[in-house]
Amino acid sequence: MDQVNTNGVVSFLSPVGTYTPNPFPIANDARMIAPFWADIDTRNGGTVWYRETTEDSLLDKATDEIKDYFPQFLRFRASWIFIATWENVAFYGCASEGCLKVKLQSCIYSITNFNV
Repeated sequence: MDQVNTNGVVSFLSPVGTYTPNPFPIANDARMIAPFWADIDTRNGGTVWYRETTEDSLLDKATDEIKDYFPQFLRFRASWIFIATWENVAFYGCASEGCLKVKLQSCIYSITNFNV
């Protein structure tokens, strides 16, 4: 992973520093996963953080969720999870305490023994 960006994307190879409301593919062939692609401004509060885990209980949960949503991948087994969280972040232009703040948590799973 290259960077968890404040604008709701996880980018690879280079950061995505601005919100770009254009359809994919975007300029400069940016490589990203966009679980929460939005115009976020952390200057008004909120945090963006991430972690990686190999905790067995979370790996089991991730494995079960993938198998539930994608039953054709019965041999899937998560071996690693990357969790990115945008917590209590406000949208760009929000200038007051009463602005809507959102929280999103996104997980990216690593795959091992992936044979269909």
